[in-house]
Amino acid sequence: MNHRDRFQRRLGPERFRQRILGHDVIVHCHHYNARLQRAVQEASAIDGASLVASTAEATFTSIVKAAVDGTASREEGLAAAAELYSHLGFGQIDTSEIARGSVTATESHYVEGYRAGFAERDKPVCTLTSGYVRAMMHALTGEAPHVREVECMITGAKACRFEVDPKRSSALHEAPKTTPAARPKPEVSSIRSATVNEHAIIEAVTGMPVFGAENGLIPAFNVYLANMPADFYNLLAIRFVEEMQKHGQGDVAAKQLVYVAETCGLNTFRGILDSPEWEALIAPMVKQPSDVLFGIIAVSNALGWGHWRVTKHESRDAVTLVSYDGYEADGMLEYRGGSASPSCHMLSGVATGIMELVYGSGSLKERFGQYAGREHACRASKSHVCAFHVESREE
Repeated sequence: MNHRDRFQRRLGPERFRQRILGHDVIVHCHHYNARLQRAVQEASAIDGASLVASTAEATFTSIVKAAVDGTASREEGLAAAAELYSHLGFGQIDTSEIARGSVTATESHYVEGYRAGFAERDKPVCTLTSGYVRAMMHALTGEAPHVREVECMITGAKACRFEVDPKRSSALHEAPKTTPAARPKPEVSSIRSATVNEHAIIEAVTGMPVFGAENGLIPAFNVYLANMPADFYNLLAIRFVEEMQKHGQGDVAAKQLVYVAETCGLNTFRGILDSPEWEALIAPMVKQPSDVLFGIIAVSNALGWGHWRVTKHESRDAVTLVSYDGYEADGMLEYRGGSASPSCHMLSGVATGIMELVYGSGSLKERFGQYAGREHACRASKSHVCAFHVESREE
């Protein structure tokens, strides 16, 4: 049975948020996803792999339950869950041998991400998939198995293989969330490009087939995209900082999240600028360098990150932006009721990376660090908008 029609994305234009099966999803690429997972897993003070897998289990269970709702049998439910995995862009999983304790994957979004940035990796990298299989079994049967990747294509195996051991006694409960009180959106004066048609870009990007192809991957804009539940990103970042804080390294974790996002801003949007999609849709609108910045912001708004606006940009040396609906602030409000300090690490890092890409010089590696950015107001800290300022480090 084909469930793709039920899995289609819907854009909520009032919040610039994509939704699948009633869940907010954020479109990021293999560069960001692989680097984020790597940052968490390589933090020596904590068990990062368990943190990634358990967060995936906790946050995917509800969307998998929605996917398998109405299926007539366990086999049909497994097929629907595997189809959702592919539709989201994570690759392909074969559950035909799950009764014998084995799940395999012949395509992997995370393998592609590590191949692009860390091809020398000699250990399995599909940690999120382990958590997804746990979520799938929990959603279908209430079982809570151990799932461990024992073979991975990143190390030369023909397929990624996961051992499924039913002996685990209990599942990680789905993370509780609260709905924060609605806040009025303030009228913030913003500036726009005279030639970049943001509405047309958002319409075109949201109309693209951003769902898994036959192999379960989403090649677009010279990258591999994936539709990730916002809850996964939010809860993983929150837990990462909190776990590191127990070892006196919470600031280190926050800086790592910004670092990953800055790298994403450079690599992801470099691929986008070099893509045929950009050349056909946006390049004709570009008349000056700042138009590239406005075009990138329009694309990011279409990806569900939040409603960005430029409020000040007088030269290549600096830019100030606001975000009305950044998903990170939403997550901090939903999971922790707010934060004493700004918490939008991804948007902060990406804003910096974008400025380095548009106005920096040299290779991507040389551009990294040419600008410095910070979030100076955040909705999670009782502001009405999240505000970011990025400026050149050159004296």
